[in-house]
Amino acid sequence: MTRIQTKSGQPLVYNTTVPVLANEEEAAFECDVSGNLKVTLATTLDDVNDSITVYPKCSFANISASAQIKASAGQIYGVIVNSMSSGTLKLWDNTAGSGTILCNTITFAATDRFISLFGATFGTGLYATVGGTADLTILYR
Repeated sequence: MTRIQTKSGQPLVYNTTVPVLANEEEAAFECDVSGNLKVTLATTLDDVNDSITVYPKCSFANISASAQIKASAGQIYGVIVNSMSSGTLKLWDNTAGSGTILCNTITFAATDRFISLFGATFGTGLYATVGGTADLTILYR
């Protein structure tokens, strides 16, 4: 264990291994060699609640007709095909069904249940044009 001090002279603890605590046992915040608070990839600060969460942030929209999904930049993770009959989907990087095409026309197969879009990014907004008959859930952020 290496001890570092802040400008006020208070010691900070730098551990090269994670301590194992018993029930109700207290521990100091862990810092790196520069005195910065250690944060792992498993934690993130929730923008709304100012609390630490460990789940991916994702919103959803259930649609059966063309609609604006989001009016600002973001990411699209995928499409859940709830039901369809000769349905199609076209995604736009816009707040309307025009401009930059994010994903050209997808024609659903009978076996399609989830179409992954791997967190594709859009800069203006997300608009979905639905053709035929389809009940879809769009996963986005």
